Amino acid sequence: MEEKNTNLPHAVRSGLIAGMVSVLITLVVYIVDVTIFSRFFLFIALALILSFGFGIYFGNNHRKSIGGYKDYGPAFVHAFMLFLVSGLVNSLFSFVLFGLVDPAAVDVIQEAGLERTAAMLERVGMSGEDIDNTMEEARKAQEEQGNPYSLAAQGKQFIWRILFFAIGAAIVGAITQKKNKNIDL
Repeated sequence: MEEKNTNLPHAVRSGLIAGMVSVLITLVVYIVDVTIFSRFFLFIALALILSFGFGIYFGNNHRKSIGGYKDYGPAFVHAFMLFLVSGLVNSLFSFVLFGLVDPAAVDVIQEAGLERTAAMLERVGMSGEDIDNTMEEARKAQEEQGNPYSLAAQGKQFIWRILFFAIGAAIVGAITQKKNKNIDL
């Protein structure tokens, strides 16, 4: 039978570990080449792989530590809390790094993103004038948005991330659950 009192502490510890790994990856990328952050799809893929990897690893680890069985509900809660804590650590670090320590890096990242977009539009055959107009609109939108790493922006993004944390936790919970078939229903 599952010891429910270990689920939350284990999930929080696991989330802190996953969050710190994310911070280390962010620091390495920042030190190597800050423009790598402009590769949106690369970071989405990396975030998904790490999130699911950590969720499954720590979920299975906890399940084994409590006797090898875990129902879906506690497995979901464990994964959700892990994602929530890890995401909070990542958001706070992003705010500190790009909102306080080096806000100028945001301009470098955004400009690199615009250059990547312009190159892509050129490859698909868009005319130079249309590319210029599109880039001008994108620059205006970035100016209106402000720093995407500000505390307010990170807070708004985090609220939306909660939805994705829940979806990911539903998947990870389904993977890491294991019912005890020896218990009478």
